[in-house]
Amino acid sequence: MTACAAIPVEYAANASTTGVEQLSFELKSTMAHRPRAFTQGLVLGENNTLYESSGNYGESHLVRLEPNSGHRVAARTDLSKRLFAEGLALHGGKLYLLSWKAGLCLVYDPSSLRQLNNLDYQGQGWGLTSNGRELIMSNGSHQLTFREPTTFAVIRTLNVSLNGRPLKRLNELEWVDGLIYANVWYDDSVAVISPDTGHVVAQLDLSELRNYEKKSADALNGIAYKPGTNTFLITGKYWSQIYEIKLKRK
Repeated sequence: MTACAAIPVEYAANASTTGVEQLSFELKSTMAHRPRAFTQGLVLGENNTLYESSGNYGESHLVRLEPNSGHRVAARTDLSKRLFAEGLALHGGKLYLLSWKAGLCLVYDPSSLRQLNNLDYQGQGWGLTSNGRELIMSNGSHQLTFREPTTFAVIRTLNVSLNGRPLKRLNELEWVDGLIYANVWYDDSVAVISPDTGHVVAQLDLSELRNYEKKSADALNGIAYKPGTNTFLITGKYWSQIYEIKLKRK
């Protein structure tokens, strides 16, 4: 098996001829995760500081964790009981946090977690990431929406397909080297998506991580890329660990 940091963007251009590449992983390390966190978004900021959004009505919150920790909380802000926290992205020095059905994107200062603004949108909010210019949002369907960060206005939509069929239940998102990595709700895999065509160019099988978790662990959800080490941090809802992995080809 050949190790790889992430699937190169050039691979997307040849997806129609190369097919969907199947990936597995090498486990590099683990760190404790907050087992009561219903993880919706996982973002790595400066100095290996993790930000995590946790859902459920009456329990939704956003935390900044201590550097190199997956469970030691340095700052926390709780959401209104009427809001269900969802995907989280860091863009332009601000944190953007989706709500599930309320149609609100909450904007925060990463250091203090002080709320700066609200942005409106239509429909459900699931996952969120940034490509450095735009925010990219999932809504539980097979469609991704590219949005202008200041107004949250729709720039374009992208239909995602796997082997010619719509890939639904797209959830937590991460932008890495020109490609979109997406959790698929209640599927222990990650789809690697071309932002130009919407084609799934690779699939990452993470089912082996279940061997390290209790049966009570919920859906796999949470992807954060570490560019300094070319590894990924992976976790899930009510998971006890965050797993640092390096991709490899099957």
